Amino acid sequence: MRKLAQNNSIEEDELLRFLNNQHKIKNVIFFNDLKDYIILQPDWLVKCFRCLVNDHQKRTDAISFNACQTLKTTGELSETLIDRLFQKEPTLQFGNRKRHLLRVMEKFDIIVQPLFRDTDNDICQKSHLYYLPCMIKKSLQFNDIKKMFIKENVKVTITPWLVFEFKFLPLAFFNHILFYYVRNYTVCKAETGYPALYLGKAVFYVDRENLSNFIICFSQNAISLQVWNWRDVDEDINKQMLSELCNQIEHIRGTLGQNLSYNIKAKCSLGDFSKRDGRISLTEITNTKHEVYFCEEHQQKHSNEDIEKTWLKHDVRAFNFISNVWYGNISDRYNTKHTGFVDGIKAGDDIMADKGSRLITGK
Repeated sequence: MRKLAQNNSIEEDELLRFLNNQHKIKNVIFFNDLKDYIILQPDWLVKCFRCLVNDHQKRTDAISFNACQTLKTTGELSETLIDRLFQKEPTLQFGNRKRHLLRVMEKFDIIVQPLFRDTDNDICQKSHLYYLPCMIKKSLQFNDIKKMFIKENVKVTITPWLVFEFKFLPLAFFNHILFYYVRNYTVCKAETGYPALYLGKAVFYVDRENLSNFIICFSQNAISLQVWNWRDVDEDINKQMLSELCNQIEHIRGTLGQNLSYNIKAKCSLGDFSKRDGRISLTEITNTKHEVYFCEEHQQKHSNEDIEKTWLKHDVRAFNFISNVWYGNISDRYNTKHTGFVDGIKAGDDIMADKGSRLITGK
């Protein structure tokens, strides 16, 4: 393609802009950091994905059978199994394009190579195996996972749940979130030696000190996160994790073109992350005249302080606009229109105003 452009006096910058635009409108598949190949037929990638997830051929040899069972249980995808699965589509010429194809599939959050910690030298390194999270069928209850990592009589601080509550949340969206964490955080290993990646749940180290873990969970229309600390609590970590998850959700929304609205809430540490009962937002905490709130799940009162100082006070979305000071004889309508508040409103946003207010509509 570069040679063709040169023959037609097209500069490389112009060529890259053209290819990126064609990728954006889905005519081709092209990435700036994978310039050696351009996929002219996006359907070709669909065939590749189908090879991995739809294995209709019976596997009679022990190696393939065992590898397929491991894939369906843990999501682990060995090199041997990859080669054999792609034999179903000879037209893909997988052998000649293997490395590039695997990197493209990583780009599309189809496969991933997790980070693991080597217990012998305490060095984090990328796994030599690929994982296919959408194929993980192994399901484990939260309490069973918790017992695996939090032993009895060991002092640990458990944060309240941080909950991103969506109006609608497909599992595929959560998988993109999961890919982000698998790439950027070290995956904890369970007692079995396998990574702590389960259907709708995963456990990671917060940092290299191995003194904090966090679990991220998917439930109906919600993503929930909880941190387990075996050291003094660092509020900066909580702030960073909330901000990071917010940014990643916004990034995926933009990439996929999905306008999924959500609210940030919190829930007591002993609550069931999958239940809506007991979730509370910063607005609800702020409007509470007392230092406690009533937990609907436990049917008892909890302190506001733990939930507010751990998560909700870091919710920058709750205060995303503060206007300049205006003098007293300016009307509310003029103030609303000229402070810039209206410029920050997007389609689908909910707006609360005094009853009968016509400040936004202008009627």
